[in-house]
Amino acid sequence: MPRDKENLKQWTEANRARINQNGSNWHKRFKERDYEGYRAYINAKEKRKRDRNKQRVINAYGGKCFCCGEARIEFMSIDHEGGGGNKHRREEGLTAGEQTYEWLIRNNYPPGFRAACYNCNLSLGFLGYCPHERERQAAVIVTPEAPP
Repeated sequence: MPRDKENLKQWTEANRARINQNGSNWHKRFKERDYEGYRAYINAKEKRKRDRNKQRVINAYGGKCFCCGEARIEFMSIDHEGGGGNKHRREEGLTAGEQTYEWLIRNNYPPGFRAACYNCNLSLGFLGYCPHERERQAAVIVTPEAPP
């Protein structure tokens, strides 16, 4: 197997069928020998991919909640600006958040989406407003005027 990049690329293209067969055999042998271990390996690999995609998408849309500033990835989601998330998912055939993240990556992070924590995202969806926004408005109204 060549060590320099260009020759490695050529060798890989010339030996694609053999490489694919060896990989397929490895998975087959591992699965037959230790099914539970194989499932754990595949599940961990898929979780790493989902987590990586979520992080990429959240970072592309600002890295924190547009409303409250929450930045912990465990709490983050993607919000459709102006609503319409269900309609969009139906039109695109998306059934889960991870598919939405993959769609956003494939479509080069289109406008009309924003990073939101689950609390802000769900309250916008169910209530039509976020309590944080109401709190900010109330704080402006209650602020005492400065003496003359």
